Order: sequence, then structure tokens, then C-alpha cells
Amino acid sequence: MSGFSPPVLGRSMWYLVTALGLALLLVLGLLPVDAEIRAYLSRTVGLATTVVFLWAVLRMPRKVRPLWWCLWAFQALTVLTDNIYDYQLRTSGEVPSPGLTDVLYFSSYFFAFAGLLLLSRHRSQTSNLAAWVDAGIFTTAVIALTGSFIISPLVDNSTTLDSATMVAIGYPILDVLVLSALIRIGLGRRATSPALVLLVVAMTCFLVADLLYNIVAVSDSWSLNSPIFEVLWSGALISLTAAALAPGARSLATPTVGQSDWVSPIRLMALAGAVLTTPVLLAVALFTDRDRTAQWLSLVTVLVVLLLMWRIGILVDIVQRDVRSERELARIDGLTGLPNRRKWDEDYGHVVADCRAQPAPVTVAVLDLDHFKEFNDRFGHQQGDILLRSAADAWRSRISDADLLARYGGEEFGLCLRGLDAEAAGPVLESLRLAMPAGQTVSIGAAQIDTSESPSDGFRRADMALYQAKADGRNLVRFHENSQP
Repeated sequence: MSGFSPPVLGRSMWYLVTALGLALLLVLGLLPVDAEIRAYLSRTVGLATTVVFLWAVLRMPRKVRPLWWCLWAFQALTVLTDNIYDYQLRTSGEVPSPGLTDVLYFSSYFFAFAGLLLLSRHRSQTSNLAAWVDAGIFTTAVIALTGSFIISPLVDNSTTLDSATMVAIGYPILDVLVLSALIRIGLGRRATSPALVLLVVAMTCFLVADLLYNIVAVSDSWSLNSPIFEVLWSGALISLTAAALAPGARSLATPTVGQSDWVSPIRLMALAGAVLTTPVLLAVALFTDRDRTAQWLSLVTVLVVLLLMWRIGILVDIVQRDVRSERELARIDGLTGLPNRRKWDEDYGHVVADCRAQPAPVTVAVLDLDHFKEFNDRFGHQQGDILLRSAADAWRSRISDADLLARYGGEEFGLCLRGLDAEAAGPVLESLRLAMPAGQTVSIGAAQIDTSESPSDGFRRADMALYQAKADGRNLVRFHENSQP
């Protein structure tokens, strides 16, 4: 966790910003709607968080600094423009549109998009076309909703598409642009940290505030002076600043490992909902008319999309089950039925880590059939295969299910004994030596893994002990001298 934690000073600042931010949001939400102090307090929050944010960015590692600079520029431009907007409103009673504030607001969106795009590129080791396609599906659904409830009313309420109307239309379009990048991050590889969570919360607050503001401005159904806007915008500024100070901020550019193109049932249902957005909106629009044919066709379209998504879900489930099966088969030795070298490499380190976490001792051993080449030359490869299978079956019956036994390669096997030190592992390994079928023998080298060494070092010592067993005449169990019972 040390790689994901800021220095003590940064962590203390994170706690302080988070606590003060929650308190200020509570105050902003409880103040009267027309209180001027609410606006002043909100602007003060913006200026203070921007300064703290800058302090955090200057302390970032060079690799992650560009994306945080973009996000800081987004916040700084937003705060600056808010203050210019308030100044123009106080001095002249109105804010010209299009004007300076629009230019600055539009610029801030592009910095937000650039920062999120950098984050997405850093966290994905590959381009991951599937995630981009999914993000496109969700974004298209958002475009349909935005066009229906915000852009269309703006156009309908204007006699001509003048510059002010075009600017008003530009805001929801830029919101969709930023949302598309945010969706792409959400559909990326699964690895979260407090910094990433707070960043997503901040951008979500910005977008929700803009969405509500645009809807209210179009419908006139709610007061634009509602405290909810100041709470959301201030909450976004506080969350974004806290994200820059939170654990994980300094390593946010580190690529994550995961299976982001694996389609879960929840993701498939969300995709189905996104795909259905446009047909449902079309059906609702058509039902306001009297054209029965169009109404019928719109309903049939929704039904067809539902059935198609259901069919796709069935196909995805079949494919993913086949992939799981293939992955399991790729990790099983076809001859002995034991885990193969790939599976050993994946699980051996985990077994050692689990034993250390308990804590419990762990012993690793390497088993090598004696004179196996001569056995094959004398009796044939078919009998050699039978010997390998028989040895694997005999050994498997003499160890615990929790132990890891794998065919490491050729006539060599790896064994990891959970909870056994060298002294307790000795009789177990001796029983495996005596269990060899067809009158054949096996040499075994073993080592108890020290808490201070890596699993690979423990395996290397066991391999050295195997060479000693071979040198001493074969058909023996030898422990590395550092763990000799």
C-alpha cells in the first residue's frame, strides 16, 4: 500500500480538505435560497481548493503530472469564470452571451476531456476496442436523451439559430464529450483507489449540475437560484482537490491489470438499456401523434431490440463459458491431469503468500524421476506415459487437497506443501519416494521457504537439493542445508 499513499503531510491535508469540504457543503445546503453569503462562500471554496490543488500537483511525480495539470486547469478556469460571471452580473446586471465567460467555460471542458483521456490511456495497457465500443453505446444513449430534453427545446424556443442559441447548445454537447471519457474510464480495467473514486465523483457532480441547470433553464420549472447547484459545483471542486491529495493520486497513471472486455450480466443489462434508449424515445414521441402504424412499428422495434439483446446475452454467456473452459484446459497437463507449468507459475507465489499471511510454514519440493530416458528407451514412450500418470496418481493420494502438485516439465514435478516445515515435510516426501510404481525411483529436493526470501529463491534452493540427491546416488530425499531437519 505504500505505493498508493501520499506522504504524511499530503494525507493530513487530504483528511482536512475532506472534513472541511463536507462541513461547507452542509452549510451551503442549509443556507436560505437568496442568501448572498452562499455565493461568496461558494466562490471562496473554489479559490481555496484551487490553491490547494495546485500545491498537490506540484508535488506529483513527473509521469502522472500531465493529467493532473489538465484537471487543475479545468478547475482553475471554472473557478475563474465563475468569479468573472459574478462580477459582470453585479456591475452590469447581465452577462453577455456569447462572451468572455463562454470562451473560458468552453476551454475548461477541453482540459477536463484531455485529463480524462490521458487517465484512460495510462490505465489501459492496450487500446481495448471493446471498451471503446461499449462507451460509444452508452454515449449515444446520452446523446439521444440530451437531444430530446435539452437541445430540441432550445431550438424550438428560438425563432432563429443565433449565436446565443448556438452557445447554449454547445454546453450540453461538451458535457456529453466529457461524459464519454468518464464512461470509458468506468468501463476500463478494474482497479480502484480513493483518488480515482473521488475523481469520478467530482466529474459526476460537475456533469449532474450542468445537466440540471440546462434542464431548468429550458423548462423554467425550477429556480436557477436553488442551493442544489452551489452544493453540486462546490462538491465537485472539493472532491477533485481531495482526489489530488488522496491515496492513489501519485500512481494514478500506473497501468492496471484486468479483463475489461469481459461482459458481466450487469454490464450487459446496462448496454441493453442504452441500446433501448433511442427506440423508447421514438415510441414515446410517436404516441403523441395519431399515426397508428408508426406507433405499432415503434413498439415492434423496441420488442425486436429486446429480443436481440437477449440473444446476444445468450451468445456472450456461451462464448465466455467456452473461454473459461479453454483457459482451464490450458493450465492442466493433458497426460497426468495435474496443473502444468503455467498453472504452477500462477499459483505457487499465491500459496506461499497465503501461508505467510496466516502465518504458517511452507515447504517446496522438486521431484525428478530417475533414469526416465533409459526407461523410455527400454519400454517405449507409451509405457513412459503410463509411468508418469501412475506416479502422479500415487503422489496425489498422499498429499492434502490444499497442497500444490504440478508437472513442471518432462519427468520433473513441483510440490508446495502448505503448513509444513522441513521436519514435518520429511515423512511426506519420503512416502512419495516409496510410492513410485513399476519399481522405478524418484529423487526429491526440498527447502523450507524462509520468510525473508522470495518464492523463486525457495524453489531455487529446492532445485539445488535435487542436484545433491542425484549426486548422492538418486532415489533419495534431500533438504537444502539452510532448512535441514
